[in-house]
Amino acid sequence: VSAFLLNRSSDLLVNRFFASRKIEGKVKTCTIRRDREGNIWTHIVTDHTPHEEFPKTGIEMGFDFGSDPFFTDSDGNKWYAPAILGKHFAELRKLDKRIGRCKDGSKNKERLYAEKQTIERRIRDARDNWQLKMAREMCRRFDVMCFEGLNLAEMGEHNKEKEKDMAPLEKGNMKKWRRKLRDYAPGAFIEKVKWIAKKTGKTVWIGDKWDATTQKCHECGYRNKTLKNPKIKKWVCPVCGAVHHRDINAAKNVLAAYRAWKAEQEKKTSKKVKNDLKGDESCAGGASSVD
Repeated sequence: VSAFLLNRSSDLLVNRFFASRKIEGKVKTCTIRRDREGNIWTHIVTDHTPHEEFPKTGIEMGFDFGSDPFFTDSDGNKWYAPAILGKHFAELRKLDKRIGRCKDGSKNKERLYAEKQTIERRIRDARDNWQLKMAREMCRRFDVMCFEGLNLAEMGEHNKEKEKDMAPLEKGNMKKWRRKLRDYAPGAFIEKVKWIAKKTGKTVWIGDKWDATTQKCHECGYRNKTLKNPKIKKWVCPVCGAVHHRDINAAKNVLAAYRAWKAEQEKKTSKKVKNDLKGDESCAGGASSVD
């Protein structure tokens, strides 16, 4: 397949491209774009819908998001993510300082912008790579994946009023937390899990963002409000005496919320079926035959 581009002199050029995968189905659109590095990207959209069934495992798993590890499941397993942005942060910061010292419209500024975009593209590609691999691994191992409802806008909000009363060390920790949130991109990861689950016949459930999964004891339902402090990792329930790990307890609460929702949906479905059957019986009993 060849992509046709127009150069500055309006001459028609034929460019070969690397086909990352086999083109299946009828081609609907073909979009060609050039980035600031000079690379040309061809995006081809077809009417083919890929579908790959993963074998059923019958396992339902709850997941709790955290900064380190990335996710903790309800069995206590930890899912770690590489800090791609953290590896290149010093390099990007140095480039930003050099760009700030350049004159507007200068060749040096354009060259540094292109260099920065190259690094950012590498970060995006590496992030997409590990997110897709982790999402596929989850879909292979579990039939149902339950995630807590994340309020990402509030989590990444730069609240200056709260930071006024913070010590310099706490302010630095807040900046690191926001940087890690941008690096891990949990919202983009969950979208990838949904996309792969849809193709492979698995289920993804997202809980209510207002459900205090971290603060509730999964054994008796007691709510411990002191857990608003993220430094508290382990605690003992004063009602039932159960010993909890913060992240594992939250993941178990997410899974319990899914099972309660599932039971409620099944109850509504069975009630609707019973009502439909009663309606059919009443219609059959009241009907009369005409010879």
